[in-house]
Amino acid sequence: MQVALPLPLFQTFTYAVEDGLANPVRIGSRVIVPLRNDKEVGICVGLSDASPLKRKPKAVVDSPDVEPAIGASLLELCKWMADYYVVPLGVVLRAVLPAALTGADAPQPSRKTRRLIRVGAEIPSLLERDKTFARSKQQRAVFELVESLGGRTTAEHLSSQLDFSPSVLKSLEKRGLIVVDEEEVEREFWRLVENLTETVEVEYGADIHSTTHGSGFPTIEKNPLNPYSKHPWNLNVLPFHEESLFRHIKTDISGMTVPWLYVGMCFSTFCWHNEDHYCYSINYQHFGATKTWYGIPGSDAEKFEATMRNAVPDLFETQPDLLFQLVTMLSPGRLVEEGVKVYAVDQRPNQFVITFPQAYHAGFNHGVLSL
Repeated sequence: MQVALPLPLFQTFTYAVEDGLANPVRIGSRVIVPLRNDKEVGICVGLSDASPLKRKPKAVVDSPDVEPAIGASLLELCKWMADYYVVPLGVVLRAVLPAALTGADAPQPSRKTRRLIRVGAEIPSLLERDKTFARSKQQRAVFELVESLGGRTTAEHLSSQLDFSPSVLKSLEKRGLIVVDEEEVEREFWRLVENLTETVEVEYGADIHSTTHGSGFPTIEKNPLNPYSKHPWNLNVLPFHEESLFRHIKTDISGMTVPWLYVGMCFSTFCWHNEDHYCYSINYQHFGATKTWYGIPGSDAEKFEATMRNAVPDLFETQPDLLFQLVTMLSPGRLVEEGVKVYAVDQRPNQFVITFPQAYHAGFNHGVLSL
């Protein structure tokens, strides 16, 4: 096979395709190949049975793509660009690929952390407090708010309660009055999930009917003059878009034509599941802390289900519909070890997350939030 590599050379490179690769190699597929003493990601641009080399070509190390990363029309465009602008084809192909697809090693997700603020020094007397904060009223307000919150809170929650500049926290930290720590939320969450003896209780308001308890979006009935009450991205309006099949349904369907609300605290969780009837889902965060989502593409749904059954066979034997009960969690790390593709995204206020048909998803909250 011929591989275009992102090198300043006007040529392709010949490699052998051997049995045992994760996915079949096709024109446009990414391949990981040996290059000098390292590995590099290239694009397959030609397949043939014969090699132009006199010696045996080196073998492809891996083929990470189920489907080609570069489609036929895009590949032709890249070839035209390389010819027109006199640029090596491998360099052009590298430029059109997202950065996450260009590394020979699996991309490592950034640590999910949150800043914790805690009281660093006690100021017991009012006289001493007046003296300490004589020229810094804002520092005093922040310090006393942290105290009132039990001496420990997150930076996100603190900034939601009081308007202050980042320099205030830096000044308080420099004076030793507060301590700022980074807490690895994701690691702690999965440690708790996998710990059989430690128990943590959290509260989660899930599947709250918006017509009963109110919607986070303006409605035509209550806010007729608000332009967003008719906006197509308003989740009260979206199900009835002219191209949506839901508009033909004349009765309310909770969670489908009528949006649900979710209000959660830190570590409130939604377990692995996909949507009823393999529908899409769309989720908007109104306010609050970060929400971490994990997603598995529909193409890996059967592999995921098999992995879950193998992980807890006794539970599935007694409850064959276990995955429909939304009570089962298995860490992304375990799933990846079994060859299941898992992706993650952090959702923050004013952002949408959309899940696709048959795509399993799960996640947890970093703090108080509302969807």
